[in-house]
Amino acid sequence: MKNNVAFLIGIFLIPLSSCEEKNESSLAEIETNLNIDIPIFAESFDNTKSENITLVKDYSFSGESTNSAASATDAEKEVYKIQKIKPFNEPTLSFSGINEGGAIYSLQMQWGYKSSTGDDYIMQEPIDLMLLENMINDDTFIVYLDETLSHFINTMDSNPNKSFKLEITGKANFNINCIAKLEIPVIVEAEQLTSRFELF
Repeated sequence: MKNNVAFLIGIFLIPLSSCEEKNESSLAEIETNLNIDIPIFAESFDNTKSENITLVKDYSFSGESTNSAASATDAEKEVYKIQKIKPFNEPTLSFSGINEGGAIYSLQMQWGYKSSTGDDYIMQEPIDLMLLENMINDDTFIVYLDETLSHFINTMDSNPNKSFKLEITGKANFNINCIAKLEIPVIVEAEQLTSRFELF
């Protein structure tokens, strides 16, 4: 009889008890990439070769992108409230769709961060990317940025939620309408959400 009473009491108590999923955050170091796409558009111009007075059609190109560290973080990684950003490996900038005989004559990158007092970006000095190690692999032109973006990463580290702008300009002997891809491997210290179930 006592067992039956205990069983009945247990059945009546089940609806009164339930579990709730709660999210908790903890700081974690996450290895990820800052992936930034920069749409590039080109315009042709006539480049006169003085030695034979022939006209050669070349192209000037440019593009820009605005992001924040959080928006540029690899979407496969769940990163919340970034606290710290530090470089992990060598950043690269790449252009695809380069045909045989295609050449880039000049290539510069300039970056800036948004002013805290207005909508203007505080732009830094342009970086001549043609002075850095670069190569063509299949149809992709790759520039190895080495330490040239250390100041950029340090600025993002100090202001992870601040908007920043990247600009690319250059000249080539082909129409270079494409998406330039900047990839910056970093380690971020950020909040990582974890779930637990709580009975009440």
